[in-house]
Amino acid sequence: MSENKKSKISYVQVLRRQGYRQLFFGSAVSTIGNQIQYIALIAYVYHITGKALDLGLLMIISALPNLIFGPVMGVLADRYNRRSIMIISDISRFFIVLMFPLTQTLWQIYLLVFLMGIARAAYSPSEFAYIPNLVTRDELVVANSLEMTMINVTMIVGPALGGLIIGRFNTTVAFIINAITFLFSAVMIMMIREEVSKRKVETNKTNILQDLKFGLRFMWSDKIIRFLIVVFSILILLTSGINPLVIVYNHEILGKGDAEFGYLISMIGFGGIVGGFIYGLIGRRYSKIQIIFYNLVIDGVILALLGFNSSYLLAMVIFFLLGLLGTIFEVAIMTLLQEYIPDELRGRIIGIFSLVFDPFRMVSMGIYGFLTDLFGVGILFIASGIFEMGTGAIVRLFPAYKKMRRIEEEGVVKIK
Repeated sequence: MSENKKSKISYVQVLRRQGYRQLFFGSAVSTIGNQIQYIALIAYVYHITGKALDLGLLMIISALPNLIFGPVMGVLADRYNRRSIMIISDISRFFIVLMFPLTQTLWQIYLLVFLMGIARAAYSPSEFAYIPNLVTRDELVVANSLEMTMINVTMIVGPALGGLIIGRFNTTVAFIINAITFLFSAVMIMMIREEVSKRKVETNKTNILQDLKFGLRFMWSDKIIRFLIVVFSILILLTSGINPLVIVYNHEILGKGDAEFGYLISMIGFGGIVGGFIYGLIGRRYSKIQIIFYNLVIDGVILALLGFNSSYLLAMVIFFLLGLLGTIFEVAIMTLLQEYIPDELRGRIIGIFSLVFDPFRMVSMGIYGFLTDLFGVGILFIASGIFEMGTGAIVRLFPAYKKMRRIEEEGVVKIK
């Protein structure tokens, strides 16, 4: 059946799925709690040391567990019950967060942040792999649009709540509230009974390392997965380093202060809410692989325009559009992978993606930081936009892209 002939699926219809609804609301509450804790942790560490270097180290330690343990956690999501893994992760984070107010030294905070990162690395691939078990294939676009819309809403609401709670009370209250959100999420997941696609968990005779190797071989042997890995590795290397430079752009090009910087970032969240809503309504009518790469072309044009712009008002509009396009891109790629990757491999492949992409992201940030001092942030925005446009245009010529289009047109659910 062609994309444009499919019947309309509403948000309400997807939320009527008991299992998905419980996962969604549990995740929404805990994500708000995470945003509250993000503000609380930064304030807590800064009040202890007063050093920006310590805040930077906090961010690095928070990101490390996903890079180190992500692939292994992905394998566990394929080998064992994903619902149980998420429950254990949430309960673990409940107890870990309650220990933050008891810390007295910086290394204790860093240790807890690292443990939180491990628990998050276990939760993420299990959730990603579990969503297709809770909704039908036709409902995936709407379900993922709901997820991304929720994330964008929490990016706006969570930090504001965090600042309010810390201002009215203290960081201890913020930590306790976040702990409660994890407990709520665990209870909601425990209540899940309805699964559209029942997944039989079998005891594997292979070990985790063998499963990981099998996942790597599959990724490289499959033309479409290999194509996506190569294309996005290059794209991340050439463009992702621009993200930390927004504050430099705000100060040096727009001539604005920290408050205006916050408003710019909030426009990304607002754009993401609109993008998720729009794509959830009409996304199923169109080819996901086409949306992904058309999106890159449009996003590249807008990003390059940002490099020429010095108007704060126009920058607000551009950041809104970047948030809108970014959410559409993420929902499309997420749904494409969930549909294409076999259920028994879904967790480990998503886990391996972090191992592949994160080093390119870190290198890109280092390169862009160095080049900013040589050429200025405006030139780098233009260059990054051109790289995106070129990637989105050129990939349409590759056989793997055309193969993916044929698969979508023929309605193939799973590769052999």
